Amino acid sequence: MNSEDMALILLAAGHSRRFGDEDKLMADLDGRPLGVHMAERLCALNWRQKLAVVVSDELRNTLTGLGFETLTPLPLAGMGDNLALAARQVGGAAGVVVCLADMPFVPLTHISALVSALGEGITIAVSTVGEAKGPPVAFSANHIGALRALSGDAGARRILISAAVQTVSIEASCDALSDIDTPDDLERARGRFG
Repeated sequence: MNSEDMALILLAAGHSRRFGDEDKLMADLDGRPLGVHMAERLCALNWRQKLAVVVSDELRNTLTGLGFETLTPLPLAGMGDNLALAARQVGGAAGVVVCLADMPFVPLTHISALVSALGEGITIAVSTVGEAKGPPVAFSANHIGALRALSGDAGARRILISAAVQTVSIEASCDALSDIDTPDDLERARGRFG
């Protein structure tokens, strides 16, 4: 598959409980908000549809300017709820790629590898570091119904562990798949731009 046939879902609405009172995704990282890095990188690919679930009005305006259709989650919605909200807006795509806005270092080559892995019986391509599996993840269209039915905080984990799916793991470095959860994580990320 290729990105032109796929919908992109960017989740930018987490509660950021471990980050404190500051809006994590609007925190400065190399002169731009943290939540913009992944979004801008993803825009280098052509997508059938670009969706973002976002809470911050300021980030929403930026993402809208980048061509994302933005969706507002319900208060206290978990990752599963947010993913379902976006999946319900997907129409006519060959599949979806799910990314998190707090992962600023995922290379575009990794996203392309996930998309390219789908097909010939492979319906999910998941990122891995060692034994750990997680986002970004690419799903073929036959999983969109299951994504629409998600709820709670677990995200798509139950789809990933289902015995009925064919998956291929795409290995990445720990640094590439690091996300920003705490102020210390942000400081380490700032050091990488040093």
